[in-house]
Amino acid sequence: MAKQIIESEISVIVYDDSKVSQIKAPMFDAVYWRGRATSSGQQGGRGSVLFVRHEERDWAIRHYYRGGMIGKLLTDQFFWTGQDDTRSFREWHLLQALQRDGLPAPAPVAARYQRSGLLYTADLITEKLPDVESLASRF
Repeated sequence: MAKQIIESEISVIVYDDSKVSQIKAPMFDAVYWRGRATSSGQQGGRGSVLFVRHEERDWAIRHYYRGGMIGKLLTDQFFWTGQDDTRSFREWHLLQALQRDGLPAPAPVAARYQRSGLLYTADLITEKLPDVESLASRF
């Protein structure tokens, strides 16, 4: 897996350049995909997942949201404790390990966090597993 990192003043993106030739910050946002022929829908839950097709690959794009009581105050913001502790980077590394061990897990494409002082938001792009549905769609 060829890992690359893009850093700007407010965000850091890690991505696998064998899965995507070029990643841009807007690609983590649903607005970027809205109205494009590559968009293939959303599934709900606490935070919905956007499914898109890009470079002949199907992706699942997820923005991290908080749950519980604190989620009412900080809907999608988390307290900064370091880059390696961000939710998106932790999941990126976990998915890499699962892939390396040959376990059935989606391949990580890209992860991003955007920091603002003591808080950050996070996003993750993975390859979409075929023939899956969300738990929320089962009820």
